[in-house]
Order: sequence, then structure tokens, then C-alpha cells
Amino acid sequence: MADKALQSKYASFVAYGVANPREESFGEVTTSKNNVNYVYRRMNLRIDMGEGRQSYVQLMGGYDKKDATIRRPAVTVANQPTEFLTIPWDKRFDEAMVSQVANYSKISVNLTDTNYDNTKSFLSELDAIEEMEKAFTTVDDKGNITFKQIPVRVTGDIEYRTYNGETTRNFNLRTIRVMTEKDKQEKYRMELHQTYIIGDKSFSRNFEDELVEKGSIIVAAYVPQYVSKQDGKVVKKVLPLPYAFTVRAKDGAKAVDVINQFIKPNDEDIALEADLIIDSFDGYEKVQGEIKITDDLQSLIDAGLMTEEELKKQMTASGRRVHEDFFKGPMIVNQKVSVNPRYDISVLDTGVVEDRDMPNNHIDFGDDDDSSDNSNDLDIADIFG
Repeated sequence: MADKALQSKYASFVAYGVANPREESFGEVTTSKNNVNYVYRRMNLRIDMGEGRQSYVQLMGGYDKKDATIRRPAVTVANQPTEFLTIPWDKRFDEAMVSQVANYSKISVNLTDTNYDNTKSFLSELDAIEEMEKAFTTVDDKGNITFKQIPVRVTGDIEYRTYNGETTRNFNLRTIRVMTEKDKQEKYRMELHQTYIIGDKSFSRNFEDELVEKGSIIVAAYVPQYVSKQDGKVVKKVLPLPYAFTVRAKDGAKAVDVINQFIKPNDEDIALEADLIIDSFDGYEKVQGEIKITDDLQSLIDAGLMTEEELKKQMTASGRRVHEDFFKGPMIVNQKVSVNPRYDISVLDTGVVEDRDMPNNHIDFGDDDDSSDNSNDLDIADIFG
């Protein structure tokens, strides 16, 4: 029987690029307007990926001075429910305390070298932001502050919410490290591992012809997201929030076969739970055509301020702003394609269903993870651009 209770699942990212902080990237410690005892801080860090492509990762958190504690999930014990630890604020650096906290709830930072032993784990966002700010900041003899640009690998969780009728999202940082030699072999990108809920109406009637003729289609999918409040009202349920992705094909006919096999429901009364790999593009489309170097631009070149190549790179990334998520393939979990005809279609009609208190599954994008992101056997890369 199809499930009628929607559950949250995968919503994680990994990004490779150059961290490019500014002074405004690290917000000040602020007192909450709703609670004078609560102080917090927000970081919003830009990751550049070349050719005008960039994504922002954030970190925000604080503590209540009146109840100075941190509550975090404990290390999971087999076949036991997750326990939560309450840690006094002044004990947050205690190694014995930190070791009892689940890794996915810690914030890991290493912006100094490629030695994993030098990675620092934090229970508080405030401390992690301070550590990153120090690592990125340099001060010269005159007291002038500048910020380093550091090639990094970042992982974290994706949080969706609705605002003015639109679904928005944040990339919440969990780990950041300076790139290792192995990381440097990776293409700069923002890759998502995301669970989607897909119904028969997520596809247009003529999607097959569109994919063959135009080379791309948009899938009107949903993401399952636990929502505490919405429009000022308490919800505390998992909601299906609309968030589309694009299928872009090198070979339209083969792509149609893959779509029909893996991510299109074959029953209009059943919605698929599809765990997919997504290439998230956020940046500027390239301007096509010949680039003209004007007299003003030539003066910059003559003065040695910029090279012609640097100017052309900047100008080719100056088109319209583009934000689009591209389908790369289904996730492979336990050697199986992680797409299941799981839900009664009513979970999309009602928009609200009860949560079963199932925590989000956090993907560890570590180097030794062989279970979740290998789709090479499907030759997906040869079909989708």
C-alpha cells in the first residue's frame, strides 16, 4: 500500500571552488529582536566556480545567555533511538563532550593545511564562524584588513522554505576544508544529493517530443521539507515544497528512455520518491559572439591593469543571471537505483501530512563513501549535458 505520510530524506550538497569572502561575509554578533537573551551570528560566504558561476553557503546560530546550553544529537547506538545531549556553554570545547556528539551535528573547519589531523570540530556556529573569519583575514603593518581567497571543498545540508509564494533555499555549511591534491582534480561545481517527490503531472504531455527536439525539459517536482512555521503559523509537519529541475540531454532519444525508466511514474495515482544527483548552476550565462575591445578597455590593457584575456573572461560572463538545477542521474544506494514508487499521489494534493519524527538522512560526502553517488554504470554522463 502506498504511503500517505510524507517523510523528509536527502538534502545535501558538496561544493568545490574558491572561497571569496568580503567584510560583509561575517556578520556581527547580534541580539535577537524576539529574545533579548539570545545572541547569534550569520556568515554568508561566496564560493566562486569560474566563468561567472558562484554559490553562497551560510552558517548561522547562537545561544541563549539565560539558558547557556547547547543541545545536540548523540552518537547513534545500533537499534536505539537517537538521544540528545544538553551541553553547558562553557563545556562546549571539552573533548570528552565533543566526542559524544554525532559527527553530522558538528561543524568541521580546516582552512590552514591538508592535514586532516588539524581539522577543528565545533558544536557552536559562533565559534566556527570566528575560526573561519580568522583563517580568511590578513592584517598588514598599517592595520589594513584584506581577505584571502582559498580553494575549498564545502559540504552541508539544504534547507527549503517558502517566501511570498516562492520556494527558496539555503546551503547550510557543515564542513569546510582547504582543497587537498585529490580535491584539486575535481571540477569546480555545486552538486546536490536531493530527494524529490515526482508525480505524473510533473511532466508536460509532450515531454518526450520536447526532449528530443529542444534537448531539455523542466520537471515540476517537489522536495519534502520539515516546516516548523509557515506564514506565522505553527506547522511542525513535512510539506512538499515545489522545486523544479531541468533535464538537459545530449541525446534526446536515449534521455527519454532513461526518464521513463527511472524518474517518471507509470501510475497516475502514485508519486515517486526519487533520490537524484543535481548540478546546481548559479551565475551568469556567457555572452556569445565577438568581443570588442573599446578604447577605454584598451587603456586598461596598456596600463597593465588587466590583460586582454582577463577582460574577455570577465565580459563573457556578463550575460543575464541564471539559476537552474540540472539532472545528472539517480543516486545509487546499496548498488540499487534509489527511485521508488512510494507515495499516494494525495501527499501532493493536500500539501500537508504528519511527520513521523524521522530525522533527515545526512549524506557524508567523505572520500570513503562508496554507497551513494556512483552512476557511471548507467552511462548517464554520456546522455545528459
